[in-house]
Amino acid sequence: MNIDTLVESFYSKKDETESLINEVLKLLITEQAEGMPPSATFNWSMIPDIPISEIGWSDTRTAEVGGPQGGQRKLLKDYLDKIQGADLKDKLKNLNDFMANPDLAADSPGDKISKILGYLVFYKTLTRVITNFNASSAGFSFESFLAALTGGEQIPTGQETIADYKSGDDFVSLKLYAEGSVEVGGSFQDLVDDLADDTKNNSMIYLVVLKSLEGDGLDQEGTLSFYQFKLTLDNVGNFIDKSAKESRLMMALPLDKNGQLIDLDATKPEEPEEIEEATQRVRPTSKKFIEDFNKTLAAQVKAQLEKRIEQIPELAEVDGLGELVNLIQLGGENFPKLTNEGVKQAYNAIKVAVAEIQAKTPENKKLLSRKVEVPGRSSKSQLRIVIETDFNTILNGLLQSLKRGPEATRKAGAQTLLKSIRVDAKSIDRSIAYYNSLKGNPEMQKKALFSSFGYLGAKKFATGKSVATGKTVVDQMPVEGLGALEIGASRIVPILNQARGELNDQVFGIFKNLKTLSTQINAYFASGLTDEKAGAEASRASKDIATSTEEVTTQK
Repeated sequence: MNIDTLVESFYSKKDETESLINEVLKLLITEQAEGMPPSATFNWSMIPDIPISEIGWSDTRTAEVGGPQGGQRKLLKDYLDKIQGADLKDKLKNLNDFMANPDLAADSPGDKISKILGYLVFYKTLTRVITNFNASSAGFSFESFLAALTGGEQIPTGQETIADYKSGDDFVSLKLYAEGSVEVGGSFQDLVDDLADDTKNNSMIYLVVLKSLEGDGLDQEGTLSFYQFKLTLDNVGNFIDKSAKESRLMMALPLDKNGQLIDLDATKPEEPEEIEEATQRVRPTSKKFIEDFNKTLAAQVKAQLEKRIEQIPELAEVDGLGELVNLIQLGGENFPKLTNEGVKQAYNAIKVAVAEIQAKTPENKKLLSRKVEVPGRSSKSQLRIVIETDFNTILNGLLQSLKRGPEATRKAGAQTLLKSIRVDAKSIDRSIAYYNSLKGNPEMQKKALFSSFGYLGAKKFATGKSVATGKTVVDQMPVEGLGALEIGASRIVPILNQARGELNDQVFGIFKNLKTLSTQINAYFASGLTDEKAGAEASRASKDIATSTEEVTTQK
């Protein structure tokens, strides 16, 4: 298909706009000839703009799990996949190499153009992410951007983890700071729970990015510096030891006079499991919690249905009532979280399912519409409503008993242990030394962390720039400087000037006319296909694209 054919198709079928643009882009990067234009016709505005969308960028669905990957995520990845490198450090190096010399190795001239555009789109999009938004919005978009760059997956909020995205087997907590205000920290409970989580490899990577920018808004420019370190069960004690003075309190442990973890009543040796049960937070998203919840839910639903069948034996003949509980397993599509909203969502699913059962047969409709006496109620209720209410009562009861009951027990045990923890400098030194002696014994390390002052007291830890950048050395926790990137429109202009040497006059012309074509097509459709001037401009641009593309594709 050539450009003329595409344009004819476009003007005859206005719903083929997206197909037209996609085909033009394919033709655009087919081949490239030698030579370069004498003037800088290819400027910042002509680098393609990628829509910035945290939700769109984080959509990593596949055909196996709910449909094709989101269009915005795919568009971003198609460009960022051109950035060569096995990991983030390699990619940053290659990006800096491109800044110095955009003559990229490629299998063909068209492949070279595609790669150059990928690098240019990277710089422009990154600049817009960092300079276009406030600190909070920039951080969210930056997470999505880096997840896409590294082939990772952003982790939605509310997942009870400090990780922002996952790349390969690594869970990454991203920290984006201004150069002069670095304080890596957060909830010590959240950190401990992640390090104690075997599914996260008992580790957490911190990616610290420091901004050194000048100017305001879109005119900001400067440097992003990347540092990375990994926290593990083995080095977290040393990490806290080098943190802020108040932060060192996190590692204070309830030790007896022999320097060992005390039991809950401090009168006799206690099995470590008992300390863990009394201190570890209830995690409604943990695998064990979900399994226990679903078992309890199934048992209570079974018992309640049996009770109703005793009252109304005909219910035993209604097909599907016993399987209703399978629709609302915690962690599933109809009941993703144990929250008030999650319970409401599960209850709505039950109402829909009961209505479907009722509509299956005339017998079901008659039976489930029957009014029955319900203990504790002054009036009769339809059996359908009774069944729905039974489920709602069970769900809300479990929300209270399984979520809040164990947590209240834990807090009571936590207060008992807290009273036995000394937080003076000498005791903290002893605690850190004891914790470090547990190296190689992950189960005891977890139990110690669960009984620490920071965990029991729900405290926050914080460490400064010197630790985050490796200036202050932490034993067993090397900090790796991954590299730095220049951002800002003015910083990218030199790249454009050098990139002209790798592109030719026709390619610049194609981009210029493609931009005109896109603008005029939008205007043409917005006018209801009546703006003759816009139509003529689109037609002219399309013909110029056809001519230039033909010239490019015939040159080797």
